[in-house]
Formats: sequence, structure tokens, C-alpha cells
Amino acid sequence: WGIGKLASGSSTSIDITVRILSDTKDSVTSTASVTSTTSDPDSLNNKVTITTSIQTSADLSITKSSLSDPVFAGESLTYIIKVMNSGPSDAVNVDITEIYDANFIFSRSTPSPDSGTTNQWTFEVIQAGGTETISITGVVDPSTLGSLSNTVTLISDTTDPDPANNTTAFSSYILNLL
Repeated sequence: WGIGKLASGSSTSIDITVRILSDTKDSVTSTASVTSTTSDPDSLNNKVTITTSIQTSADLSITKSSLSDPVFAGESLTYIIKVMNSGPSDAVNVDITEIYDANFIFSRSTPSPDSGTTNQWTFEVIQAGGTETISITGVVDPSTLGSLSNTVTLISDTTDPDPANNTTAFSSYILNLL
């Protein structure tokens, strides 16, 4: 930017507004310098660097539904979990934990659960504005009466300004032909 003539002893400023990318972490460093065609007796003060700390925040939320309700005891049941990141930052190390009803027998999920578990998934990053979906299939114990109830919860290394929507409970009505 050119500021034109600047009288001896006077000053001016330029305001710069920047947009911080959603995956920015820790800090950003900016450097500004000034040059002139006029000789400067003290060029050591013609450059400045500042570092600005970045506070990340990701408004995560979780929902759960089933592909069929009611469900017959002894038959397959599929749950769909959706994790949404409303930003403004990317969410890092998002862990989802499903607490199954004792009458739900896990069969498979997409994506697969974390190694050694049937009820935990970790997403390294969920971008601001992004969504991740988990599909869980299992069998309802044939002796089940009434309903299946379960809870799914998420946590993240990124601060969430609204953690109230990070847990959801869900019940499926079970029909039994016995």
C-alpha cells in the first residue's frame, strides 16, 4: 500500500482485517514493514512483527435415529448417528461413545468402530460445516419386551460453546410375537 507523503514527525495507520481459516491452531504471526525513497536515519524501527493467539471453538451436536421403529424382537435394527460441526473452527479428535441397551447385540457399523471396541469411534478432524455419519446394525434379543433405550455422547479436544447438544438418548419400540 502506498500512503503518499508523510510529514516529518507525523504518523498514519492502515487497518487490515483478515479471515482466519477454520483449521488454524495456536497462533498467527504478521509482519509489517515500511520503506521510503527518502533517506531514513534509523531503519531499525521500520519493521514490526506481532503474534496473535488463536482460540478454537467448534459447536458440535449429535443426533440419532433408527431406520425402522417399531422393530420386531429377534430382528435386525439399524441406528444412524450424525455428528455435525457448526464451527467456526474445525473439531479435532472427536470421540463418539454409544451405550447400547443390554438387549441390543452389535453386528457391524460403518465406519468400523475403534480397534478393540464395538461402541466407540474417533474422527481425527471434522471440518467446520462438516458432518460425519455412523450406521450401526445389530439384532434385538428375541426375548425383548417394550423398548430398547440407549445413549450416544461425543467429546472433542476443541472447545465446544454449547455442550448441551453433545449427548442424545433414543428409544425404539419393540414388538414381540411371543
